[in-house]
Amino acid sequence: MNSSLFSKTLNEDSYSEYIEKIINVFRLSSKESSILLALTIKDYTCVIKLSIIGQNGEKEEFCDTTFKCDEVFYKNFLDVLVEKFTENVTVTTKDIVDLDDDPSLVTFRLITINNDLVSIDGLTNDHAKYLLSLIEGERKDKLLASSNNNVGAANLNIFLLVLVIVIIFFIVLFLMT
Repeated sequence: MNSSLFSKTLNEDSYSEYIEKIINVFRLSSKESSILLALTIKDYTCVIKLSIIGQNGEKEEFCDTTFKCDEVFYKNFLDVLVEKFTENVTVTTKDIVDLDDDPSLVTFRLITINNDLVSIDGLTNDHAKYLLSLIEGERKDKLLASSNNNVGAANLNIFLLVLVIVIIFFIVLFLMT
């Protein structure tokens, strides 16, 4: 089956809608199938291939989508896609690999808990490292927020414990007199 994920013309105004549709596909992920999202950047264009492969080998492919690659594409689409993807999907592995003979270009990959794959091929090493830093920054923010929440809860529990001990101490002191 070769269906379209997007029905209208893709441009800067529709980037966020397209990103949301991609993330919605990954939200439907399960252990019974693998979702493959491959972005290939070459000659100032980006071709996006999205497919779902079932355990039985059956493959559903969506029509390829092509974007013009410029600064707006990188800033408003690619960077946002990686950030929103990692916010909404559990990523277990992220790496940068050199899959071809061009030493100046690399592939940035994300693998999810359900063994889905996002690969972005044709990035400069600097931009791939930038995408990795976006994810690491997001992860650190989540860990910091979670640890701050735990510290607040721990402080409250310690305060209550001390308060109970002080009350018990005064009750015992009152009973002894």
